[in-house]
Amino acid sequence: MSGPGDDVFFDWRSSRQHGELTSLVEGFAGIMPSDGYGAYPAYVATHPEVCWVGCWAHARRKFFEAQAENSRVAQWILRLIAWMYHQEKQWDEAGIDARQRQQRRERDFTHKLYWLRVVVWRLRAHVRPKSGLGKACTYLPARSVETIGRAPAAR
Repeated sequence: MSGPGDDVFFDWRSSRQHGELTSLVEGFAGIMPSDGYGAYPAYVATHPEVCWVGCWAHARRKFFEAQAENSRVAQWILRLIAWMYHQEKQWDEAGIDARQRQQRRERDFTHKLYWLRVVVWRLRAHVRPKSGLGKACTYLPARSVETIGRAPAAR
């Protein structure tokens, strides 16, 4: 669990029934990161105040597993995700609070995530959907990168 003012909340339930999710997040508005379990899109479909995004660890794993298909592209994406993880770790060590962390994410990540989205959308047009790279590309924009969705502001 996180403390007041923090940006993350963890809870564990003994079941993955859809009702468990509803009882946990009822009344929540904001961004909800998770794995690809079906309860999340079902909940979000009827709760427009919630934006469902995928888990970067799951997205990373899918690109890691797809390296054999196109190592150059997969490794570029893996380096980008590693860079974001590194930034988050530095902010943890510096004690950056949730508000400042959000500002830094918007400042430092938006441009890179925009280009990641462009690369992934173009890749989807050239790979088989059921391939490892196809599955990785489908997972990522369907959840994690869609929240960016717009070009970065000019610098």
